Amino acid sequence: MSSQKRLEIFERVLDLVESVLRGKVDPFEVNVIQLLRRLREEFPKLKSWDEVNLDLESVLGLARIVVKQEEWVEHRASRLFIDPLLVTLKVETLDPKALATVLLKSWRPIVEARGVTPTFLEAAARYWMELPPFSGRREELPPEQEPSEGAELPWSAEEFEALLEAERTQLLSLLEERGGKLRYEEYVNRGEFWENVKRAYLLSFLATRGEVSLAKNPLTGEIYLVRPGKSAGTPRSMVVSFTKGEGDA
Repeated sequence: MSSQKRLEIFERVLDLVESVLRGKVDPFEVNVIQLLRRLREEFPKLKSWDEVNLDLESVLGLARIVVKQEEWVEHRASRLFIDPLLVTLKVETLDPKALATVLLKSWRPIVEARGVTPTFLEAAARYWMELPPFSGRREELPPEQEPSEGAELPWSAEEFEALLEAERTQLLSLLEERGGKLRYEEYVNRGEFWENVKRAYLLSFLATRGEVSLAKNPLTGEIYLVRPGKSAGTPRSMVVSFTKGEGDA
């Protein structure tokens, strides 16, 4: 046999060994004895050290295939191995109750949910039995109250603009006296309830027009009135709570 033919034999053996080691070919599909006999026949005909090295690599590769076969046999013979066919037959012969028992014993959930216990069901039933009927729990809405004088803010457009201008002038004057900063609550709550409502209403329009700015202390939550354009950060809407004092009617 020519050297080229022997090189092809070595290459085929080495490729087969690589496929087995990578799991692409079952090690028991390789006829190791036949390949070793073929290599033995060619060994006396080797003419160069390169051929000797390839022959040695081929023999070592076939030995590694034998190791793979041995590992497979040891695994199958161990107590940890269970044939998949036996498992399938066992599952098919079990009744649903037995399957549920096996699942319960082997289940290891990563989270735990509290189940409904008889005590919990008893407490729930007692709650619904003692709960008054809906008709007795429903509250009637209180009768509508007539708004006090000034609640409807009955202003014409001209009167409203005049009120805005007066409020703006007064606010800017106070800001000038206080160094450009004034607590919102202090400015708004300075009189009767509906007067305070009117003042807060006018302030909302002034703030929308940009004629006054509001700033909020992130630590205390306190809201301040400041000169126009002096508020820090990106402009945004702000909700201001407004409550009726205890002494107001």
